[in-house]
Amino acid sequence: MTKREWLTIAAEIQARWPQRVLEDETLALWFNDLQAFDAGQVRAAVLALYVEGREWAPNSGIVVNKLAELDDADGDWAEAWALAKRANRKVDMREGMRWLEERSPNAAETVRRLDCGGNQALMIYLTADEGTVRAQFRDAYRGVQRDRQQGVLYETLPSGTGLRRLEGLKRPGFKSIAERAAGGKELTDGGQQKQIEQ
Repeated sequence: MTKREWLTIAAEIQARWPQRVLEDETLALWFNDLQAFDAGQVRAAVLALYVEGREWAPNSGIVVNKLAELDDADGDWAEAWALAKRANRKVDMREGMRWLEERSPNAAETVRRLDCGGNQALMIYLTADEGTVRAQFRDAYRGVQRDRQQGVLYETLPSGTGLRRLEGLKRPGFKSIAERAAGGKELTDGGQQKQIEQ
């Protein structure tokens, strides 16, 4: 997002929440927090907060949290469970995982975390005790959702801090909102972009 795009969004925030004048220093800090994200997505998150009835202007952390919430297209764990069971019916398990990945990346990651992917049946032990497996899937799925949302929340934090949890969320293969919006570009600290070697 550019500074100009941010100033337009900031003017909307001020107009929608006129109770308190937003100082230039505050807006500059919020821009620093949000600049790695797509302006259209930031504006959508702000509008979502407005229509939800938020009484006071949202700070940048609240906007990032809303971005993470709105970016989770996978739905709830029960839908993901149903998709995983459908993927299990595929004759070729690799095809089943590809099919599941296309429909629900979170469900596919959950299956991988449960270590029931690869060349074996996705849920080979389903028939043994489906209730237990379903509960394990639910808990693992919620963990995947939490990790992806935290990845979005923490993506603007600097790398190289030595904090293992932060570095773990920036693992290869995880694509944040800002990375997907960059379209073939890699984000560095502070929202700067550099071209990824193809």
